[in-house]
Amino acid sequence: MTDIKKNIRRVFWLFFIMFFVVVAYLGYFAFFASPNIVNTTLNPRVAITRENIQRGYILDRNGHVLAYTQDGVRVYPYGAVFAHVVGHTGVGHAGIEERYNFNLVHLSGELMQRVGNLAFDTPLVGDNLYLTIDVGLQNFVYGRLGQNRGSIVVVQPSTGDVLSMVSFPAYNPNTVAQSWQYLVSDERSPLLNRATQGLYPPGSTFKILTAAAAVEQGMADFVHYCLGSINIGGEIINNFNNVPHGHIDMERAFALSCNTFFVALAYEIGTESFVENMANFFHHVPFALSISQSQFNLSTAGSIGDLMQTSIGQGQTLMTPLYLAMVSSAVANDGVMVAPRVVQYNPLLGFDQRESWQMFDEYTTEILQNIMRQVVVAGTGQPAAVAGVDLAGKTGTAENDAGAAHGWFTGYAKDLDIAIAVILEHSGGTGPVLPIVRDVVTFFRDNNN
Repeated sequence: MTDIKKNIRRVFWLFFIMFFVVVAYLGYFAFFASPNIVNTTLNPRVAITRENIQRGYILDRNGHVLAYTQDGVRVYPYGAVFAHVVGHTGVGHAGIEERYNFNLVHLSGELMQRVGNLAFDTPLVGDNLYLTIDVGLQNFVYGRLGQNRGSIVVVQPSTGDVLSMVSFPAYNPNTVAQSWQYLVSDERSPLLNRATQGLYPPGSTFKILTAAAAVEQGMADFVHYCLGSINIGGEIINNFNNVPHGHIDMERAFALSCNTFFVALAYEIGTESFVENMANFFHHVPFALSISQSQFNLSTAGSIGDLMQTSIGQGQTLMTPLYLAMVSSAVANDGVMVAPRVVQYNPLLGFDQRESWQMFDEYTTEILQNIMRQVVVAGTGQPAAVAGVDLAGKTGTAENDAGAAHGWFTGYAKDLDIAIAVILEHSGGTGPVLPIVRDVVTFFRDNNN
């Protein structure tokens, strides 16, 4: 009899544990795994849901409609202008349409919607999403980029809000199904969001981080005698057109983008300390859209030549336009980098939470702000200057193996609370970049009191 009771208890606890495991799994599936399951293109429920539930609206920060559904067809009123942010649905998913698919087909107030659908045949409508993008700024920035292959990103340093993000070549999300084969075979990669997925050598914009490393190593007063080129261990680095600058300090070297100064500076810092500093500057950036993480590949075992190239943004260092915009944001925001966000609000999550971290200390930030300001006041960035705006930044010309050099600018206007990064692929330098920066900052100033 005793053995029977023991066996009954064992069976009871076995079934209880099995029941608990099933309940726990169902809870995990319902509250945590379901968004990923719903979003996968292999899930047949996605197609069924699309037929029964009208996807919610996608809107800009001011309520302008960027995507809606009409007669079962998804419509993108701004076409290519928002292609890489909003994305598309139908032939696969991309952009916000992909990342927030679960939200867009989620029914807030589902019971009332179901009752209304049964009683009055009212449509079932998914949740709306409000983005951080400003439609007026986005339209202007996209038009200003024009037919130049590249990207422009404008962010708000104090919040991390992405105000504009454009990439060209782009595509028309309204006609993806018809043009799919062309889009995937086009060597210009129009489906690629260059702002978040394009990895480029940063060129001289990287000198922001080399300068920061030097300041943190106590070398803010470093002075170098520039002959127009520098030879260390048989490795030679030249200035642009081999122009000599004579005795030069960090402020003037940064404004004139003197390569020899920053190579000598990195050599004095030493490879090990330089690598340690950079580890603090390269963060994993969480973001709603598909993103390539910027890469710093110099190791402590790297050669002197690798250190020299890396210090001026060449070598194996690769960065996205979004990350360079965030570096400038951190300088503008007194050393604090706020993680970028492109979704402002949705009914399931409320307002997206912001992550932030201290990228530069107070003293380093103060020096970076000063030397970046001098670039626009008296240095290589003067053509970007806007009357009445305290614009600071850094220009960059990045050599690459695919043709003419890329042109860069990254910077910020602290009084306007914006930061910007612009890259033009194979532009041959910064000449075509700086007027774009000037015009975008001017437009923002004139339309955001």
